[in-house]
Amino acid sequence: MLAMALAAVDPAVDPASGNITPSQVFTAWLGWLTLAAAAYLVISLVAAILIARKAGYSHWLGVIAVAVPAVGLVFVLIFAFVKWPALKERDAALALLKKNGLSIEAPKPADSASGKPSGKISTTSS
Repeated sequence: MLAMALAAVDPAVDPASGNITPSQVFTAWLGWLTLAAAAYLVISLVAAILIARKAGYSHWLGVIAVAVPAVGLVFVLIFAFVKWPALKERDAALALLKKNGLSIEAPKPADSASGKPSGKISTTSS
């Protein structure tokens, strides 16, 4: 049955005898491995770009991290131990709120009547 399927694709395969050469099997596996490697590369590239942008860095750092594996390892170490620009911005915004006497309440469970969360920004009296 496999020989018939290969005969439809490759006229060198004889469906009557079912002769499939090792080079044909290798070629088929090589095609699937190439497809899998391309899919892995695209998924890795998209993930690295999203991680770099969420951390507050340029998306090009994600591209370089995937394109050059040794550099990618260095970038992972940098991301692990350096304070991200996005976190610096968050801390600055929270400090500004605190300086002006404002605080952010944690979101509370949804209100049963409206179905909307009841979290809000409130003022604190000091």
